[in-house]
Amino acid sequence: MTLLASRLLSRPALPAAGSALRWPVATLAARPHLGFIAQRPLTTPPGQTQGSTTAASSAPVSEEHLDVSWAEFFRLRQQRRLTERLTMVPTTLATLSLGGTYLLEKEIDPTNLIFGFDPMMIYGVAMVGCGLAGVLIGPVIGGALWKLTHRRHSRSMEHKDLEFYHHIAANRADPSQHSFRNPIPDFYGEKINSLSDYRKWLRKQKAHMQKAAFHVGEEA
Repeated sequence: MTLLASRLLSRPALPAAGSALRWPVATLAARPHLGFIAQRPLTTPPGQTQGSTTAASSAPVSEEHLDVSWAEFFRLRQQRRLTERLTMVPTTLATLSLGGTYLLEKEIDPTNLIFGFDPMMIYGVAMVGCGLAGVLIGPVIGGALWKLTHRRHSRSMEHKDLEFYHHIAANRADPSQHSFRNPIPDFYGEKINSLSDYRKWLRKQKAHMQKAAFHVGEEA
């Protein structure tokens, strides 16, 4: 009884009815602030925040690396073409060797015609077709190899290729003015390898249009 009475006496007295409810400062400090917890904004986990920050900081760098100038574009374009042309040699040899191996293993009977033609003629045409297939496959494989070795510029080169095509299509002469006497010079801009070549190409297109207009005036 003495212990229970001492505990009851040690508790703080309840405030009287009608008076303001006041708690000790220490008690308020010990309790969590519910209003602060409810107003906290939603945030992503620390790992995601760091990753997004890293991605945001690295985005300008990647865009800067991907962007190339026109001089760099023409230089990389020449390298890509050279790679595509060099790849045509092994692909042509490979298709010819495969086709020749297959045809040599077959028994050729000159008396049995193939579609009404001599078998040797058909096999010769087949070998030519194998060589042409190698020539066509070579640039595709070469372009893929170039992209693998130039991943840093592959996407930028695609954008530059499209932009370059738009420049060519917008500034070249009217195809309807093409004739044997006045052919359109470099219709697709394949011979343009530098900015100076592009300026020369523009002058040639302008000269072609002037010449075509002059001939049209003469005919009228």
